Amino acid sequence: MKRWLSIWTMVLACGGDDAGGQDDAEPESGGDDDGGDGVPAHPSLDDEFDGAALAGWEIVNPERAEVRLANDSLVIEPRANSLWFDGSAGVLVAKRIVGDFVVTAPVRARSLSEPSQPPAPMFRLGGLMARDPGGSAEDYVFIVLGADDADVSVETKSTDDSMSAYEGPPWPSGEGSLRICREGSRFTLLAREATGAWTEQAVFTRDDLPDTLQVGAMAYANADPADLQVSFDAIRFAAFGGSCTD
Repeated sequence: MKRWLSIWTMVLACGGDDAGGQDDAEPESGGDDDGGDGVPAHPSLDDEFDGAALAGWEIVNPERAEVRLANDSLVIEPRANSLWFDGSAGVLVAKRIVGDFVVTAPVRARSLSEPSQPPAPMFRLGGLMARDPGGSAEDYVFIVLGADDADVSVETKSTDDSMSAYEGPPWPSGEGSLRICREGSRFTLLAREATGAWTEQAVFTRDDLPDTLQVGAMAYANADPADLQVSFDAIRFAAFGGSCTD
């Protein structure tokens, strides 16, 4: 059942101590509209995160998370009370993509205090986002894994003029592969388990979203302590070729 929240004011906590990891690399930082022109989706944009730096990525709201490279993965650890909802914005690690695209990533959401377990409720999640970089309000779609207000879930959200609607059905674990597929104004959000087929989680029609979007990895923890680490082994980009499940 689609759930609507009427919370209009959220306090974002930007403090906290950084916890370094092995193979740490200092990422590039960026604001909402300093990433330059976008480029068409292409496998040349893929990142396996086995280099020394996050070259080619911009970071939106870097103060709201620790972002680093570790063990050939992109790791995001959100600060407490960070949130992507209505007009509130968390961290996003993105590339600017023009036109239709398919972006895919294996994602693991884990508790920091119990690394073998998915995060506990409430609202500790991470995954893929496609966001308007230039609007005065928040406009985006995303698909994430983690814990919502009740259980471990795969959540989809569409935020239009800083008004969010989301669904969060249960998911077997805190990991899987996520995908956003854009065909014009149609955004198809999909997920699959390690050995499963792609399953459609949501389809959003967003005529308002511009041709160029920030596309990439995000995470948030509307909780204190945040107790969340989200890892991405790779993020892969492809042009839309007529199917979202190829």
